[in-house]
Amino acid sequence: MNDRRTRVSASLVLAAIVFIVPTPSAARQRWEDALAAFKQSEYTKAVDLLRPLADQGDARAQILLGELHLAGLGVAQDDVKARDLFRRAAEAGEPQAQANLGHMLLEGKGGASDAPRAIEWFRKAAAQNLAMAEYNLGVVYYFGRAVPQDYQTAFRWFEKAANNGYRDAQYMLAQAFRLGHGVAASLPSALYWIRAAAELGLEAAQYDLGMQFATGTGIARNWITAKSWFEKAAKQGHAAAQFQLGHIFRRGDGVPRNGAVAVEWYERAADGGYGAAMLSLAIMYDAAEAGIVRDMAKAVAWYEKAAAKGQVQACRNLAATFLNGDGVAQDAARGLVWLVIAVWAGERVSYPDLASDIVMRDRLFQVLPPEQRIAIEATARTWVSTHW
Repeated sequence: MNDRRTRVSASLVLAAIVFIVPTPSAARQRWEDALAAFKQSEYTKAVDLLRPLADQGDARAQILLGELHLAGLGVAQDDVKARDLFRRAAEAGEPQAQANLGHMLLEGKGGASDAPRAIEWFRKAAAQNLAMAEYNLGVVYYFGRAVPQDYQTAFRWFEKAANNGYRDAQYMLAQAFRLGHGVAASLPSALYWIRAAAELGLEAAQYDLGMQFATGTGIARNWITAKSWFEKAAKQGHAAAQFQLGHIFRRGDGVPRNGAVAVEWYERAADGGYGAAMLSLAIMYDAAEAGIVRDMAKAVAWYEKAAAKGQVQACRNLAATFLNGDGVAQDAARGLVWLVIAVWAGERVSYPDLASDIVMRDRLFQVLPPEQRIAIEATARTWVSTHW
């Protein structure tokens, strides 16, 4: 289960633990000092201050110390200790700890997996109106984790959490409305909840809302608004949003065309491992697009990175570049290696031009001696084994 499905954040922990009955003054001061150290990223100091409190049964200290063990901040990362700390606080009735423990039980972190028990803890926390637990129950039913898949039940839990302001639940509610899962499909309702999650800072929702405005899906197309939402998501490291910003400046959609800015956004997306951005960079340097000076060394380097991400067009362009000697020294053998890889990559995704690539490969192979053909395929196979 990914982070969005069962996200546990320090901010949620802090929000959940401020309503504990006050402790005696010395313990209260220790807690305040620990919290101040945590907020200032002095994690080792925070751990030292929290341990005595946790040993004395202070649930809020157990929760925060569990989070630090879980993240390996100020202490060695230790799922087992984190799970035990959450268990102790959960048994004391703390809903955040109950939700955290449920997550660890569901995923088998820090001990054996126990999905039925995880669901019990989620229900205990949800009974105390913890939105995160309501969301996790929605996830359990939506994906059929240890229970029969039930979109209607999932929808009800997502709705509870969404109405309690939990942004991940709002986003899942949007998907339910978009796909008609557990509720009649409704694009306006989907857009409402996407916007709600986006306004609360969920990067996936910000990107999604940007795409709605960019494509005019269920809403009037507006490139300026699309760009604004992409920028919000991009600043949080959302690679697809960074890629879309590269497209906007590359094409001049609602803004002056600017190849340099496009390259900057594509590079940020590429740094995040986004293969399509690598391909776009290669093409810009290859074709000298949007005022970018042609640079085949950079183009080849980006094509190769994109190829390693399975981008079929990158493999095809590398084949053409070396077969034709376009901006590089002609190298038929290297070109054929890339053509073989392009065919294999195309087969993985049913690429539209696969048939023509196969025809070209076979035609070129016909004029080669068998030993050279075998060597080319061996080279291609070696590259694939180390990159895919």
